[in-house]
Amino acid sequence: MEQLGGLSVMIVIWQDNHKRHLHPAMPILALQSEIKIQITMKIKFLTAWLVCWALGAMAQEEMLTITPVKKGDEPKAVLDAIKTDFPSAVAKDLSFLPSKLYGKEWNVQLAGSTDEDIQFYQVQIAEKDVLYTAVYDKDGKLLSSKEMIKTSRLPSAVVASVKKFSDWKMIESHEVIKTKGSKARLYYKVRLQKGMEHKNVFLDPQGNILSSPITV
Repeated sequence: MEQLGGLSVMIVIWQDNHKRHLHPAMPILALQSEIKIQITMKIKFLTAWLVCWALGAMAQEEMLTITPVKKGDEPKAVLDAIKTDFPSAVAKDLSFLPSKLYGKEWNVQLAGSTDEDIQFYQVQIAEKDVLYTAVYDKDGKLLSSKEMIKTSRLPSAVVASVKKFSDWKMIESHEVIKTKGSKARLYYKVRLQKGMEHKNVFLDPQGNILSSPITV
């Protein structure tokens, strides 16, 4: 065995659960260099994996967007229904609304449907001094509508319930949401903020937090 500085050197390292023997008396600097290269390669691989994961998550998030309906492609059933439901209103900005986004932003779920690719139609409606947002299905059935309101219009029970989130503050703009049909419901979407964080809380008029989505 060769001598290095009067000392016998035998270095054995374990890597990837396999024993790897290095040559006896391998220079320490060479070993350190090899280890640094291996660590650098692993860091690069991990970084690349994280970037790919982030881009994939962003791509999924980007899919949940509202896209305008092209002029001339508006379904007649939806346009006729809007005129019937809001006869004195001005409708604008008819858009496609993905079912996942509808469920997330309105806290709803579709009765008897597991198809997550269903497209709904969202429309902005101005009636007198009030601006509504309404959601229709492809057959012109009105599913939900909502109106922006200020904190002063929230029921006292809702305000009292939200105060339980002691570290959060209410943003001034909230929503009162109505679902239509045989299971008509009225509930509130209260916006909260803590520093740079934001979240929404859905409550009924009695101040009960809705732990599950409303069926429409």
